[in-house]
Amino acid sequence: MELLLNRKKSEVSLRDIVAAEGNKEMVVSLKADIAAKDELIEDVQKLIDGLKNDLKLDSKKKKEIIEYYQSRMKEYLSLLNVFVLEESDYAEPTRVIKNNALGSDLPRALLAQYFSLLHTLKKFGDTKVCPLVIDSPQQQEQDSNNLDAIFKFIFSKTLDGQQLILGTISTQAVPEAIIPEGTNLIVLSNEKYAVLRRDQFDEAVSEVGRMHELLLST
Repeated sequence: MELLLNRKKSEVSLRDIVAAEGNKEMVVSLKADIAAKDELIEDVQKLIDGLKNDLKLDSKKKKEIIEYYQSRMKEYLSLLNVFVLEESDYAEPTRVIKNNALGSDLPRALLAQYFSLLHTLKKFGDTKVCPLVIDSPQQQEQDSNNLDAIFKFIFSKTLDGQQLILGTISTQAVPEAIIPEGTNLIVLSNEKYAVLRRDQFDEAVSEVGRMHELLLST
């Protein structure tokens, strides 16, 4: 075998030929590995490029959402006669505005913020339109002008098709002209705990009991 390997023909030994063929096989194998890695790198790069595009879209979407929220805040604060806030006070939806709104301005500023968030969620999200419950909007001794503004704002800015449940001590300060047609007025008696009626419990449970169980289960 050694003699065969060392035998030369035209200054080339059989050993050289065997080594050369082995190198060719190794080069072919390496090229195949490199090609596979190149395909993997290309797939990863496509994924990275896609994520970069998503980030650009997310940034653009975030800017659009914030600008819409700020626009609603500016509009609603004006409708509610709140002029003590700077634009920086509501620069983002998460910004706490109560630090710069005091006294009777605070309830109206918060009302503007809650409705701005509500309309922003409706426009940009898939939020379900649930009944809107507002309890006692007459806070901090509002004057007659501001009371008119509050109730007119609530009735006009509730989402389309949204049920509004508004609790208030008295409706005497509410002009009849701004109350939507078909509004159901429920007057509670002065009896303590009058809302909790033993004779209506079974009927109420039959209507909402199943939904309540499903809510607790999730």
